[in-house]
Amino acid sequence: MAEEPIVLVYVPCPDLDTATSLGKRLVAERHAACVNIFPEMISCYHWQGAIEDDRESVLIVKTRRDKLALVRAFLEEHHPYEVPAILTIPLEHVNRPYRDWLIKETG
Repeated sequence: MAEEPIVLVYVPCPDLDTATSLGKRLVAERHAACVNIFPEMISCYHWQGAIEDDRESVLIVKTRRDKLALVRAFLEEHHPYEVPAILTIPLEHVNRPYRDWLIKETG
């Protein structure tokens, strides 16, 4: 089976405004066809010798695999975190109408 040309990129952000701003710019620049934003979650993690727990928003970017380098470069440049999590999730199957729409919108 051929690898799906569509991927998701999971990106925790410090707040809803940051996630919304990054997401809208990715869509406006056609690096992504769509983004989903989960307005609030709690993250627990080690940072500089301490266990932190913070409220964050999650940005999920829907894009083509061949746009992934552009998406990552954009996020690395504009994300406010010193060490942002930019995690790519490969997909096994995307229904054809949605895949066709996403490819058109990022073309």
